[in-house]
Amino acid sequence: MRKWQPSYLFSPKYQATSQRGQVGVIIILIMVVLLTIGISIATRTVTQQKISIEQEESTKVFNAAETAVEKALNDIFEAERDNTILDGETVTVEGTQYTVSTSEILNMQIQESKSVAIPTTETAGIVTIDWEFEQDATCNDDSPALLVTIFSESAGEISARYLAYDPCYSERGNDFEDPDGVAPEGWNYRQEINLTSNDTELHITPLYGSTRLEISGTNIQTGQYSVASRSQDLRSAKAINVSRSIPSAPSFMNYALFSGGSIAKN
Repeated sequence: MRKWQPSYLFSPKYQATSQRGQVGVIIILIMVVLLTIGISIATRTVTQQKISIEQEESTKVFNAAETAVEKALNDIFEAERDNTILDGETVTVEGTQYTVSTSEILNMQIQESKSVAIPTTETAGIVTIDWEFEQDATCNDDSPALLVTIFSESAGEISARYLAYDPCYSERGNDFEDPDGVAPEGWNYRQEINLTSNDTELHITPLYGSTRLEISGTNIQTGQYSVASRSQDLRSAKAINVSRSIPSAPSFMNYALFSGGSIAKN
């Protein structure tokens, strides 16, 4: 049996109105989708611009802190040239602050075959050297040994004596001494060295591999410089800490020959 339907449903006017309604709904849906995409793109663009601005400002702040470190290192160089030592100096330049201080303890990473100098107070005492911070104590090709050069002055004459310590001396057969100190927690090796009142300076040189060193003692005059730089603006702040050793001659100079007069060839 055929179901009855109102005759107006088949009229052209009704069908045109219905189609216009469907087109209107489709247009609205398309506009909603386009609006959503537009808002998403705009939000992403604003976010990226904000991130870019923050990165640019952060870079400026970091560069300012880094520039302050360079300025502090230059101040240290000029002070050393004038035979003085900077300690506790704080300088503020255009919102960036840096502080230069000294420490009686040296604690830093030292590259293989590079020497660090430690001036002493020319009084008898004990200097303690710890090395290899939180590393595997198993001997290998990179296990660091230490060469210690002690400079002394007596009656105007300068002399040097050498001490060498290697925890892997037996494997290497180099006739170095085995470090006999008891290392504190976190360190692998320790050696204590007795200094006399004539000793003026120590040079410590890692061999076979790089290592972290900590050198301390009551007769150490200045172990290292520490530079703390801080810069900030309304959105970010950056801090840089740098350690600098006392300047010393290149390590090969430990074995150079000095003469107060002329050297005659025989």
